[in-house]
Amino acid sequence: MENHAPELLFLAFAVWQIVEAFGKLHKRIDKIDVKCKYEKNNYNALSQKVDRVLNNLHNQRKYYQDNGKKKEVLVFDDDEQSAFLVSESLRKIFDDTNITIAYNLTNAIALLKIQLFDLILSDLKHDNKDYGEIYKQIIDEQNIQTNFVLYSGCAEKPDKYDGIFLDKFEIIKNPEILKEYL
Repeated sequence: MENHAPELLFLAFAVWQIVEAFGKLHKRIDKIDVKCKYEKNNYNALSQKVDRVLNNLHNQRKYYQDNGKKKEVLVFDDDEQSAFLVSESLRKIFDDTNITIAYNLTNAIALLKIQLFDLILSDLKHDNKDYGEIYKQIIDEQNIQTNFVLYSGCAEKPDKYDGIFLDKFEIIKNPEILKEYL
């Protein structure tokens, strides 16, 4: 036993160092966890404040737009050519209208947070997402009060959707059908 005393002493010291290192690591992880929870709570609070400010801005813009400003239209379609055709058809008829195109849901939601639209034209399917998810994320979750027209070039109106549904090619051929919504 006496011959192994240095090894045992070294082993005890090594175990003590490992336990101490794990203790320090545990404290650091706890600090990170606390910081993450703090940042998440601050992010949520900040996000709510930003949403309130944007909602107020949205309401103020609506007041000014209703009093003679140019109308704003968002065309939301993941097919660039289709979005271009729809927007160009609208430009020919509605010269007092600004038309913005969003090619994905993330861009559409970002645009809706910073800009007020009088009309949103949305394709039925986007990146394999159906209209319900799109409508929910654009209109319901953002608390947007605007005209929403769902369109498609090859599908029928969904059974559960009770809003406005138009044929994309009809919009392109005769964009004046949108006058009642704009």
